[in-house]
Order: sequence, then structure tokens, then C-alpha cells
Amino acid sequence: MRFSGKIALVTGAAAGVGRAVAERLAAEGASLMLLDCDEAGVVALAGALRAQGHGTMTRALDVADPVAFAEAVAACVDRFGRLDLAVNNAGINGGAMMPLWEMGDEQWHRTIAVNLDSVFYGLRAQMAAMLGHGGAIVNMGSIMGQVGMAGIAHYTTSKHGLVGLTRVAAIDGGPHAIRVNAVAPTFLPTALMDDVPEEVWAQLLQGHPLPRLPSVDEVAALTCFLLSDDARAITGSIQMIDAGWTAQ
Repeated sequence: MRFSGKIALVTGAAAGVGRAVAERLAAEGASLMLLDCDEAGVVALAGALRAQGHGTMTRALDVADPVAFAEAVAACVDRFGRLDLAVNNAGINGGAMMPLWEMGDEQWHRTIAVNLDSVFYGLRAQMAAMLGHGGAIVNMGSIMGQVGMAGIAHYTTSKHGLVGLTRVAAIDGGPHAIRVNAVAPTFLPTALMDDVPEEVWAQLLQGHPLPRLPSVDEVAALTCFLLSDDARAITGSIQMIDAGWTAQ
């Protein structure tokens, strides 16, 4: 029960890594503010957690809307009295892969807005809410924040930007006992990868030294470790969970 009495906020909580993080936080004692653009999905998760005796609240949210994000954090504090933990997990894959010179403005700006701008909006509101008592935040990055790949200039740029933002937030937050880290998974079998054919999955697996990819539960376990007091001396780090992809 590492998070007993703690209040946590999770974006992109309706499915995938976000859902796994929310379930683990609840199982270890946290009360939760669950945010997702999928209102039905996040309400269903909240209902399931409440049935198990966990305190939850939800809000349908486009994380790229700074006003709505700030209002959601304020609502969490109004309901629970404080905010201790946050996971900025919401993100998109940016759609079709293409050479940089073929990419349109809308595809570029929407990917940056959801994957990077939203993390700034989240950090700004979350860290302000943690002033005076401290807290811990994890931003969900990617191996594409460490390397490049043809055809995804928008996604790669958003995740490289998240690395820099995480490090600056950690420096700003340190004197206020606010820790900020990032988790950087490799390819995961989530909705973001639904359109990837099996033969492509096989090729991706061959690019990893380990013979298996991490599960969403393993990513959630690493995320919750960083949120916990077990990681109280860790801030500004980018923790890889990539089956060795970036070691090569």
C-alpha cells in the first residue's frame, strides 16, 4: 500500500498503459482523478474501481486544451483536497508515416499538441498544485525520444521534446520536493499500434536484444516505482523499458 492516502491524476486512463497505471495505483491505496477523451471508457474504469472500494472521479478531456486541463486539476484538488501524484500518459501516434517533406501542417501540429504541449499544460497545473507539500510526476515518453525513425518526424519530435521538458521540470521542482521523471517504452501492444500487421511486429521484435517486449503491466510497474518513495532520490531521469532497443 505504497500510495495509501495519496491523490493521483492519470491522463489517457481509459485503456492501455494509462489504465494499467490507474489500476495499480488504486490497488496500492491511491484515490484517483481519471482523465481521457474516451468518456465512456474512463467512466467504466471508474465504476469498476469504485466497486472495489477505491475513491475515483473522472472527466472527459482533450489534454491539448490548456484551460480544460487546468480546470481538471483544480477539480481534483477541490474534490480530494490535494494532488500528490500525476502521470501524463495521454498521447497519439500521429497517423500515417510519411517523409517529412510530405507531412501536412495539421498532422504535425496535432501530434505536437497532444504529445508535447499537453505535458507542459499538465506539468504547469500539477506542479502548482503540489507546491507546499511536494509530489511526484511521471511523463510517458518513448524510445523515439532517444532515437529517430523514418516517417515519423512529428512523433519523434514530440517525444524528444518531452525529454527536455521533463528534465527542466525536475530542476524547477526539486527545491519544492516535486520529482519529475519519464518512462520510455518500446513498441507496446496497445491501441496506438492496432494497425501494425503481424509481419511488421515480427520485424520490430527482431530489433530488440531481448526476445520479448514489455507488457503494459510492466510499464505500469516502473511508472509506479518512480511515483513511490522507493524512488525518492530519483528525478530528471528518463527510464528506458525497451528490451534493449536503445542499447545498440
